[in-house]
Amino acid sequence: MKTAQQYVSKNEVEIVALSCNLKVLQFQMMNTMSEEKAQKETNNNHGGYRPGAGRKTKYEKTVVMRVPEKYRDTIKALIEHLDETAMINTDYPAAESEPVFLRSLQDRKQEISFKTTPRK
Repeated sequence: MKTAQQYVSKNEVEIVALSCNLKVLQFQMMNTMSEEKAQKETNNNHGGYRPGAGRKTKYEKTVVMRVPEKYRDTIKALIEHLDETAMINTDYPAAESEPVFLRSLQDRKQEISFKTTPRK
């Protein structure tokens, strides 16, 4: 009875060895290419986190606050009024906003307006 080694020719062994070497070379090339790509991506300034990136606010500092939905328009009106009257000083008269209609938390009809007066 012949063993498995006796059925394999010398050429077949060389082909298997060359095939293994080729796979090792392919693996090494893939690793080198992925390392080069990673190196490029770290030097690339497109996308990802960058300090100071993003939309700038026109206000000094902002906060997030939860308010009842029914007061959203009133708060927007207040901010708009403050923006429009930011230039008011002692040379300008007081300014009052248009009335804003809303409902209280108890569902009562209300009207609110904002008045900006200069401080002396």
